[in-house]
Parts: sequence; C-alpha cells; structure tokens
Amino acid sequence: IQMAGEGSERRSLERWITDGGTPDWASLEAPRQAFLRTPSLYGRARIVVLPCIGACAGDNAVPVALEAMASGRLVVAAAVGALKEIIQNGKTGILAPPEDPEALANALAEGLNMNRKAYAHITRAARLEMAARYGIPQYGQRLVDSLYACWIEKTLSG
Repeated sequence: IQMAGEGSERRSLERWITDGGTPDWASLEAPRQAFLRTPSLYGRARIVVLPCIGACAGDNAVPVALEAMASGRLVVAAAVGALKEIIQNGKTGILAPPEDPEALANALAEGLNMNRKAYAHITRAARLEMAARYGIPQYGQRLVDSLYACWIEKTLSG
C-alpha cells in the first residue's frame, strides 16, 4: 500500500508508521515527493482511493481523480464535491458515501475483487470519458470561448 498526499489524518498516519504500526509493504510518501513521483505512483497502482476526510470536500482530490482515470487506474472515492460529477458510479469508478469508512472499505473490496474483464471495462470507460471531457481539444475550445466572451464583453462595454 502506497499512501500519498496531505490531509487531516496525515500526522496520525506518520505516527502510526513511525511507531511500527504498518507492515513492511505499507508506506507514506512525503507530499512533495508524491507530487514529483505521481506518474510512477499511478504506474504501480491498481486502485487509487480518495477518502476525502473532513475539510478535503473532494475538490483537492479532483486532479488526482482525473490523472488516475486518465492513467487507466480504477478510482474509488467518497462521493463529495466535484468527484460526484466526475466519477460515474459503477461506470467510470466506484463512489462511496462520504465520511463512511465501512462503505469506503466495501467499495475498495469491490474494486479489489473485480475480475480483469470488469476492471478493463471500467478503466477504459474512465479513460475515454476523461479524453472526451477534459482532453486538450476541449480545453483549447473552452479557452477560445472564454477569450471570445471577454472580447465581446469588452467591445460592447466600450
């Protein structure tokens, strides 16, 4: 298990690891190291879990979800903030009710027990959705639309 990122529980996880509470196969990346090593973290992951506890509200997790889905990794997340809009439960990822550790654990178990065909189907659907909604052409078009709207507004206002 590779844990990465920031959050309200980070200090308690650090203490747990320091005190020997984790097995040898579990580790917690420093935030900066995790950011710099994101592609390799996704490359080693089968599932990316985003519990979004407390103040996270999902918005800090959005880039992680988008990157993981675009990388072909299954995302299991709490259904909070924009994550509810990005992830289509059962189609492009798995959502669990927020602030419900048991439901999140069940969602993770569902992902871990998923057969190869189902895993390939859901991760492919996620990659295609990311490309269709958030690809470079879509961003380019939104930029052009925004610039054009600003130009029209400025022109009309004098």
